[in-house]
Amino acid sequence: MTADELVEALRAEGCRITIARRAVCAALAERPGAHLTAADLRSGAERLAKRSIDVSTVYRTIEVLERVGLIDHVHTGQGVTVVHTSERPHHHLSCRVCGAVIDVDADAVRGALEPVASAHGFAADSLHFALVGTCAACREAAV
Repeated sequence: MTADELVEALRAEGCRITIARRAVCAALAERPGAHLTAADLRSGAERLAKRSIDVSTVYRTIEVLERVGLIDHVHTGQGVTVVHTSERPHHHLSCRVCGAVIDVDADAVRGALEPVASAHGFAADSLHFALVGTCAACREAAV
């Protein structure tokens, strides 16, 4: 997803396109697939715009881009919510020791999750989750 595509999505939702909003979109676009906090986006936007960006602008931009389906938010079990752009649906494995977040293809877990939802009569519109535990590298280092 390019910065221009993100800006156009904001424009289509009736948002005013400011230097700050363009910078937030550029910060997202320069790190495709990265798991970014609002603070990461603000820092990247300020670096690109060479000016201070109000954190409320970051959160409002995130809100609109998520509403139109261009970014996802994920609670990785590390305390802070992260957002990311992604071309493919996926879930996350989150290491509580080193903080690593590993993407897992959605199809790899869909077969296990759909029967659980179905057993409860639940129809999921979307699914974002993280399994929290210890990654292989941290488990090996602990031995």
